[in-house]
Amino acid sequence: MEQYKAVKFKMVERQLERDQKLRQFSAEELKALFESCALVISKVGRGYIGRKRYKKLNEARDFKKKQSAMIVRIQKRVRGIFGL
Repeated sequence: MEQYKAVKFKMVERQLERDQKLRQFSAEELKALFESCALVISKVGRGYIGRKRYKKLNEARDFKKKQSAMIVRIQKRVRGIFGL
């Protein structure tokens, strides 16, 4: 339990240090910092969305490929049975 309290105290201490640093920035520095943070967040979001989209398209492509292969197998067997 003491370790938890120690970690919690360090977290609060670090947050206070970050808040103090932010208060010392000028308006231009804050704007630049927030813009760079916004760019990073948007890059991460676009990457996540892109990976999800790729996975969905990849699964659809694999399904279509398997479906085509099964159609060919079924046609081959039917033609073999009926002698076409």
